[in-house]
Amino acid sequence: MMLWQNKQILPFSQGYDVRKSGVIVGKKGKDNSDALRHAFTTAAAMGVPALLPEGVIEYRPTVARSLFAPCSIIGRGRGASILSCTTVDGRNSRIDVIGDKLTFQGFTMESPNTPYLWESNESHNGLAVRGRTYLSFRDLEFVRTLGASLMLRDVYEIQVEGIYVLDNFKDGVHVTGASQHVQIDGVHAKRCGDDTVAVVGYADGTGAGRPILVSINNVHTSDSIQGRGVAVLGAMHVQLSNLFIENPHAGGLFIGTEVVGGARPYSTYPSEHISADNVHVVNGGKNNVAPIRISGLSNANPSRDINVTNFKVTNSASFGVVVAGGVQDVTLQNGSIDTTTQSAIQMTETWGGTIDNMKLYDIGESGVVIGSGSGGTQRITNIDAKNINTRFGTEGAAADASSNDVVRIITSADFTAITIDEVHLTAQEKTMDRLIENQNYEVTKMGRVTTVRDTGSIAAVITGLPAVILAAGDVTASPYTLPAVDYDRTVRVYGGTVTKLDLKWGGLNPVTLRKKNGFVTVKAHHELIVTYTLKPTISYFATSIT
Repeated sequence: MMLWQNKQILPFSQGYDVRKSGVIVGKKGKDNSDALRHAFTTAAAMGVPALLPEGVIEYRPTVARSLFAPCSIIGRGRGASILSCTTVDGRNSRIDVIGDKLTFQGFTMESPNTPYLWESNESHNGLAVRGRTYLSFRDLEFVRTLGASLMLRDVYEIQVEGIYVLDNFKDGVHVTGASQHVQIDGVHAKRCGDDTVAVVGYADGTGAGRPILVSINNVHTSDSIQGRGVAVLGAMHVQLSNLFIENPHAGGLFIGTEVVGGARPYSTYPSEHISADNVHVVNGGKNNVAPIRISGLSNANPSRDINVTNFKVTNSASFGVVVAGGVQDVTLQNGSIDTTTQSAIQMTETWGGTIDNMKLYDIGESGVVIGSGSGGTQRITNIDAKNINTRFGTEGAAADASSNDVVRIITSADFTAITIDEVHLTAQEKTMDRLIENQNYEVTKMGRVTTVRDTGSIAAVITGLPAVILAAGDVTASPYTLPAVDYDRTVRVYGGTVTKLDLKWGGLNPVTLRKKNGFVTVKAHHELIVTYTLKPTISYFATSIT
């Protein structure tokens, strides 16, 4: 909850026109750096905004004499009032904000001479803020900025609204350090050099600190050049909503932690208490980075309480969602993953989680995979799958389908409970080994599980729980009695000519069922009596073990 709400759109009046300090608008080759310094200082002394008229104002500051803004800066509108840094390589464009309770509104910052290179030096940012409070940034545009467009470090009570980024070479909006109460609403970016919006809690270096209480809403980004669409790394209590991310270079939404080596090494804290709602990533998965990725440092130092709801992944060149590296209590709910080359959802080193209400269509490998290092309580419920294992038989795919299932539990970790319920495969074109493979059946509660009927392409519905396909010789003369067992099961009766199905418990009289074939739920300690004239095929799998 923002403590300071400044929603007023300031008019272009009642301020100090920078032309009074000698700024010349529209003169090509003119360095207005000194005139802008004088104008900003004068406006601050008067307690009014500096006003940027319509047109292009060129400036060429140096590192030793960069620009500082102790006052608000108001322009005629983005694209109308333009501050153009004309240094030969776009460097030193930054304007440092050095006051509190200020507004920056209605102008464009551009560096037209910036080459296409990736540069993280903060002297090349657009607007840079450190240790300031109660600031508002609205209706701003950043074009070809060499560093981050808007850098916010150790700030408090900040509003960011209506930011446009084009052909930038680092982050669009970057929040870091011990920042608190930052509200970002409306960021639009095309060809951003790194993350369009990044909230980063560095664990080392002079910028160490952990952002807390940040909201990010209404982000639309496409064609990122180096990084992700939106990244939340090492932060706490962050809410995200309405994210549309198209053609990201290295993932769409990244929540968790990051450790980077090389020339500029850094590491972040894990992330905690993060929620993302209404997220759509299109054409992601490039460079083998999942469109949605959630990570931690380890099971001993995890990211925790991560919730992603109402999300879509469309056309991924790798996985759909990856959770890895140490994550505790993750929820994926109300999701749609359509067309991937690898598995739809893959989890490793994940302790406790929920996957609920998923549509998994045209998935290259498995639907849901719970891998090594995972444990705790896991729920997988309400899975609607169509056409799993689409890579089978294609170039570069495995020669068999043994590793690809709708749900695959492949870990020997210390699960306390696994619930699998309402898993349905409603269409299947390629060969696939199992609907469910489970190696932790001793702690599993199975609910309703179905597959397409008579597909002929699935060798077994489920492994890891009792699953039996009766040989023809095991089905004796009619009426055949399927013996009772001590667990609930789903029995499938198909083929042949069946005239009657009866359920019987103990010494009670049999109860005749209305159906004569298909799937039948048979409770523990009940017999199924099959009366036929032409022998059917009978199979069953356990649906619960107690």
